[in-house]
Amino acid sequence: MLVGLLVLVGLLVLVGLLVLVGLLVLVGLLVLVGLLVLGGRVVLGWLWCYNARMRWMWIDKVVTFEPRKRLVAVKCVSLAEEHLHQHFGPQVLASGGVLPACPVMPSSLILEGMAQTAGILVGSVHDFREKVVLAKVVSATFERDVQPGEVIRYDATLERMDDMGASTVGVVERFSFVDGAWAPVGRIELMFSHLDQNRAGTEFPEENFVFGENFRTLLEGAGLRKAGVGG
Repeated sequence: MLVGLLVLVGLLVLVGLLVLVGLLVLVGLLVLVGLLVLGGRVVLGWLWCYNARMRWMWIDKVVTFEPRKRLVAVKCVSLAEEHLHQHFGPQVLASGGVLPACPVMPSSLILEGMAQTAGILVGSVHDFREKVVLAKVVSATFERDVQPGEVIRYDATLERMDDMGASTVGVVERFSFVDGAWAPVGRIELMFSHLDQNRAGTEFPEENFVFGENFRTLLEGAGLRKAGVGG
């Protein structure tokens, strides 16, 4: 009888220990998941701020500015840009022959150039106090390639503007010194949001990390800040 009682007590103790260990493991997993989620949000937030600073500029100069209406910028495409050597480099054919390199400006970077051009136009409406971010590419069509030695012209027009954001329509053209004329490249429609006006109520740093030093340098070069824009 005593032996059976001891065995029963031992089993109860063992079950209790197993339950305790299980609870500790569950709590540990929950803590780990919480840390991963929090850490992921911190990392994503850092990446957001880093990328939003527009370290890489895809426009060289603002040439026309009509407040609240239109902005035109240009970019000279050069073989000094490393990405052109990969888009597209020489290709080895199955027959053993080699297809010569055919460097062209990637359409994604042309799209980014228009987004930066139109973003400056949208940001200028509120003197660059708002953090303007690209919310949607409504449409983007391209009919010609842009090659090294040519000039891209981005012509952005403001279609709609409210507290939440804006929409723009842009025309892309290229100038070939061989032809000596401008030719259409594509048409891009974009939508922008004001980051601080997001519906989720997420708060961001007061510093306008979207329009950073690169943008200020570009605006100064165009004489816009001297005119009281982006001051």
